[in-house]
Amino acid sequence: MGRIADGLAKLGVVPVPRGVTIRPVDTAFVADHVVDLMRRGASGRAPDVGGPEELDLASAIRDYLRATGRRRPTLTVPLGGATGRAFRRGDIATVEGITGGPTFTDWLRLRTTREAPDGSPARN
Repeated sequence: MGRIADGLAKLGVVPVPRGVTIRPVDTAFVADHVVDLMRRGASGRAPDVGGPEELDLASAIRDYLRATGRRRPTLTVPLGGATGRAFRRGDIATVEGITGGPTFTDWLRLRTTREAPDGSPARN
């Protein structure tokens, strides 16, 4: 999420698809799950992994931009075709497996309050 929003923030206006629901998941949570699967010697298809909450993508991007000190207007745009319909139905946010990790708000707080090597607050 951060890399996408950072890239979009380079534009004057940040385009975001309208009506898209996401379930952001912390990479450390996913990594811990993968390590656990490897230790258990899992075979076959592993369950999907997702974050603890469903969020509106446009709202999440605006929250991210605000938390990282970027002042960019957002423009919601329609996402058409079969992909757009799947996103609007929430298919990308549906997880019938394991969910967990920090909430998006907690992840943002951790990401924006780390200290730089000199002890000053780091802004990622």
